[in-house]
Amino acid sequence: MSISTEQAEKMVEEKMARESAEPAQPEDSDKPTEQPVPEPKEEPKEEPKHEDPVVEPAPKEEPKEEPKAEPEKDEKNPEDKPKPKRKYTHEERVAHAFSIEKQKRKEQHAKDRARIKELEDELAKYKGLRLEDFQNNVENYTDYRLKERDMQAEVKQTQERIEREEAEEMARETERRVNLSFETQEERDDYNDLIAENGQAFLEALHEHDPKGVVLDYLNSVERYPIVLRELMTNPKSLGYVFRDKDPAILRINLHNFAKDLLDGKKDAPVVEKQTEQSTIQPKPEVKPAIPVIGKQVTTSSAPAEPVHDRAYWNNYLRQHPRG
Repeated sequence: MSISTEQAEKMVEEKMARESAEPAQPEDSDKPTEQPVPEPKEEPKEEPKHEDPVVEPAPKEEPKEEPKAEPEKDEKNPEDKPKPKRKYTHEERVAHAFSIEKQKRKEQHAKDRARIKELEDELAKYKGLRLEDFQNNVENYTDYRLKERDMQAEVKQTQERIEREEAEEMARETERRVNLSFETQEERDDYNDLIAENGQAFLEALHEHDPKGVVLDYLNSVERYPIVLRELMTNPKSLGYVFRDKDPAILRINLHNFAKDLLDGKKDAPVVEKQTEQSTIQPKPEVKPAIPVIGKQVTTSSAPAEPVHDRAYWNNYLRQHPRG
């Protein structure tokens, strides 16, 4: 008797529903419990009778030559002393541990993506098969559908895990760099509030005026990038100095020089002196430092009463000074 595809589909769905509803059977529940076999008792052994030992005359010992004493090493010789190991700072140890964990995750994610590719190729090969493709064999068709469901579930779960672990890794790395950049919790909170409030607008402005991602790519290579980012988001002069030329190569050089001087404590030198000579970006006197955003950020404690400029302000500002 032939069976239609619709009937086969209904039978497949009923079987899949039953499998999902059936509780997992405990393993080896029907196997009889093996009783321990008692070990045979050892019979007491008779103790051997002690006989008087025969004392033999001790052989004559020939005089031994005393070993010559080695000359004492000169304790003052620096070559004989072990060299002291380098002491790593807490930040260096944390960075090292993080890099090891990051490499392990990277290798595991490469294996996971290879497995996803394998499953997707398998799914694509047999996609859309119907009952007729199995010579109307309902059992074979059902097995195929169950296997297809399991492969789709594995692909979804693996992709979600990769995305979750990458997000967690990024959050830990961001936290590490923020802690490295700011000594006090108050400074960290201010920075995180600045990013939270203005980060998205600043990021969109960067995408518009730096389509090749030079700024973000460079900041990612800087350990203490939060200090540089905070300065760019809150000081129009600093932002104007970096963007005084939008050529990607020159923009990167500008940002590199600015970041190096800022992190070395020469914050005012590149912005005030060089900008006066080379740049026409001059913010209006009434303009207060604005707060663009890349992430989680807060208004800085140094200027709590200053107004926050929105995305429209920054887009308009950069549009009016396209070449600096």
